[in-house]
Amino acid sequence: MLDPVARLAAQQRTARLVAQVLQLGAVAGLVWTSVGVHDALVGPDGSPLAYLVETLFALPLLVLMTLRARAAQWGRAFPSRDHQRKVYALEGALLFGSIAINTSPVLPGIGVWRDTTTLLAHLGPPMLVLVVIWLHAMTTAFFAQLLADAHVDVADGGRTRLSADTRNVVTMVQKIHTARSKGDLPDWEDTGLPSVSAIARYFSCEKLKAQQAHDVLELMRPTAGGETR
Repeated sequence: MLDPVARLAAQQRTARLVAQVLQLGAVAGLVWTSVGVHDALVGPDGSPLAYLVETLFALPLLVLMTLRARAAQWGRAFPSRDHQRKVYALEGALLFGSIAINTSPVLPGIGVWRDTTTLLAHLGPPMLVLVVIWLHAMTTAFFAQLLADAHVDVADGGRTRLSADTRNVVTMVQKIHTARSKGDLPDWEDTGLPSVSAIARYFSCEKLKAQQAHDVLELMRPTAGGETR
């Protein structure tokens, strides 16, 4: 528990295991819904091409899941602020289409109503796929921060006089400076610094850590005499 190298390896193994479990869950949900849609459209003995109908809705969602996870690994947010509405609208349309095509065969007036259990069996899998997509992004961001902190401990080798919390805040401040220089993290006109909420959202970190980094930026800001506070 005290060896930083062992902790880094353990974090990596756990992150990989969680990602594999969530990916397996997404694939299982996709297989389940694909079979259900196939049987509803052409029957159990129908054309195998009908298996692809649900896949056309699910694959874009899985691609978005992968993009969110990859962005979280690098401390970025996906989608960006400029494209959030478009991506969220696309996700909503894909989810609605997936739910509609899965539940329409068992809805009264559209298909053949059986019972509530049958409806839930058709409604549950596409909803679970969406939950897996969001969980994958959140867990990836969480483990990315843990791995970054563990890597700092390994690279440090006990030579620094800074505490782990102080190193993490300083590292966050450096990342904020990089994001500001690229124009990815805008400043508020009133303060001339990124807001705490914007920092937490951009780096997918806890608000307390974003607040600490913001406080450091406040202290580093030059005063009227040209010196830092």
